[in-house]
Amino acid sequence: MTDSRRKASDDRLRRLVQLEEEIGDGVGIVATPLACLKKAREMLRLLDEERLGGSTVPRMYYDALQVAIANVDQARAKVFAERWYAS
Repeated sequence: MTDSRRKASDDRLRRLVQLEEEIGDGVGIVATPLACLKKAREMLRLLDEERLGGSTVPRMYYDALQVAIANVDQARAKVFAERWYAS
C-alpha cells in the first residue's frame, strides 16, 4: 500500500471513530435528527470504502431506526428496520 493510500485509509478510520462518538452521544437523535442520519450515511460509506462490515453495519441501521422512531418518522423507520433486518 502506498503512503498516500495508507494516509487516506487512516483518515477514513479516524473519521469513523469521530462519527461513532458523535452519533452515540444521544443528543443528536432529538436535537438534530437529519444531521444524525447524515452522519450514519457517511459512516456506512466509509465502512464500505474500508471494506469493513461485521456488526457495525447492522448497528448503524439500528441507530438510524432509533432516530426515526424518536422523531415519529414512520416512513424512514420502516426503511431502516428493513435494512437492519436484511443486514
